[in-house]
Amino acid sequence: MTRAGRRKGDEPVPSTSGQEDDAVNRRPARPFRAGPALRLVLAADWISPSVARSRFRDWLGAHRWPEDEVDDLVLAVSEAVSNSIEHGYGVPVDSALLPHPGQIEVTASVKQSAVGARHIELTVRDAGTWREPGGNRGGGRFPAGSGLT
Repeated sequence: MTRAGRRKGDEPVPSTSGQEDDAVNRRPARPFRAGPALRLVLAADWISPSVARSRFRDWLGAHRWPEDEVDDLVLAVSEAVSNSIEHGYGVPVDSALLPHPGQIEVTASVKQSAVGARHIELTVRDAGTWREPGGNRGGGRFPAGSGLT
């Protein structure tokens, strides 16, 4: 027997003194094993939102992310990449096949909070300069970073 009535290798048992030692009887949390982070470097063109959606969805699947959250997360990535193209680099929507020198970096990783809940840290970064949209192009479906998920 070890301290607090616990046998080596056994599940925690109550202390023989009638008091439980929380440090001894607390079951340790399962170790968190995050899979590989996602890192995409995309061209600032109108093909990139589709590429980001596909690769991010695959990455979420590899991490067994809950299906009821996947669509909202993929939409958020797609919208952020689209905003970088349109507002950061000023690439017109009708120039789908024209090359642009800008790049967009998408990174994502799974983290675990102190209580064991998983969450995703997602960054979409560009080196462009903010530009107001020219004319009404149907954008502005929701404010960037509005907490979709």
